[in-house]
Amino acid sequence: IPQGDQDQVYPSIVPVHDDILIAKLRPGQEIALEAWCTKGIGKTHAKWSPVATASYRLMPELTIELPEHSSDPQEPLRAKVAVPVSVFDQPVAAGVNQACVARPRSCTMRRDCLREPGWAEQVKNSRIRDHFIFSVESTGVLAPEEIFRISVKILMQKAGDLSQLLRDAMLNQATKASKQTRTRSKRASR
Repeated sequence: IPQGDQDQVYPSIVPVHDDILIAKLRPGQEIALEAWCTKGIGKTHAKWSPVATASYRLMPELTIELPEHSSDPQEPLRAKVAVPVSVFDQPVAAGVNQACVARPRSCTMRRDCLREPGWAEQVKNSRIRDHFIFSVESTGVLAPEEIFRISVKILMQKAGDLSQLLRDAMLNQATKASKQTRTRSKRASR
């Protein structure tokens, strides 16, 4: 419960979740509490990290090569059963069952579908090298989207700092080389 004018001064400070029980009190009981808040970042100590788990993986790329459709109606179904999450669909076109990749993002790259007889020759399983799938789990302090945005800004800042350091080092090397050339030419002229 905000004390004094805290609710007017800090209107945006609210519990992340309304259903978190902090303490159970009996009638007549109260808690005397003095709280101090310190802002920090996870780089300093893990207690300030709002991330539970963060990972990435490359986007799976599945291609079905010849024969793309089969007269055997069970063939596309076998791959569909072998993959735990439905990656393939089996639309019927002109009375012929056709296997197609419907949800490549659901592929976990376990290659179960390739263990089925005949599918190893038909299904090519690879990754798209410049397409990343990020997974960020939050502890609830910040939304995963906000954590990702902040981390990209930090990464861009670090890349800019590195670029500036490289530029400075190259400029410094060029200056040293120029001074050495001038010193050599002065010695040669004497």
